[in-house]
Amino acid sequence: MWQFSVDGSPEDIAAVLAEHNLGIILKTHKGTDWMAHEDDSPHAVSGPEQVSRLAQFFETRGVPFHAYAVVIGIDPKREAEMAAAVLAAGARSIFLDLEPWHGYWQGTAEAASVFGQELRRLQPNGVVVTAIEPRPWALEKIPMAEFASFSDALAPLIYWETFNTPPNIEAYRASGWPPGPDGITPEFLLDVSTSLLQPYNLPIHPVGQGASLNMNAWARFLDDASQSGMSDVSVWRYGVTNPAVWDLLKERSPCG
Repeated sequence: MWQFSVDGSPEDIAAVLAEHNLGIILKTHKGTDWMAHEDDSPHAVSGPEQVSRLAQFFETRGVPFHAYAVVIGIDPKREAEMAAAVLAAGARSIFLDLEPWHGYWQGTAEAASVFGQELRRLQPNGVVVTAIEPRPWALEKIPMAEFASFSDALAPLIYWETFNTPPNIEAYRASGWPPGPDGITPEFLLDVSTSLLQPYNLPIHPVGQGASLNMNAWARFLDDASQSGMSDVSVWRYGVTNPAVWDLLKERSPCG
């Protein structure tokens, strides 16, 4: 869930998620800015106190509350303090969005180490998941080893429609991962991501493309993830997801 002003009210979101046995991963901050900096909703996260209120709001409605943040790396110690505060305020876990593009990670490998050391000093038992852009040429530009060293799991972005373009297909070929005749499929992305991330010896919790209207692709994504031992999946993002995806996830849920 990105911005309340775009994706919907806490009440509406909680009702849908509770009905489908789903949790929420709420964006709390980017770099050193709380989400209220860009989300003009009165519910936007303005600090740990609002995180605590939202955690209680969703949890009391049967919606497990998790958080996510975009890591920038310019002031890694402060970013780590904010991530730790989110966990202390009631988030069951925090996902760290680590990507090399404009507006995302700008730091060094040393900054990643500083971030991880401070976060684990403040939250030694907090659950940390690093969400990563899994295209091989993107992985080469981010400090994967440093983030993996303090993460509990990795969450590759499995965006089968966004990535299914001629330039991406050619880039995969050039990276030694030629797609099959069907192009960039959920199975292809899961297989490549697994191969690239296996050396870090962490659980993989893939993120599906919510905006995809192809329910066959969604079902195949869930089938392949399950067969590969990936116990948890998530969806980016609430405001653009086909409602049929919620029904499919409820059908596949152990408690559904």
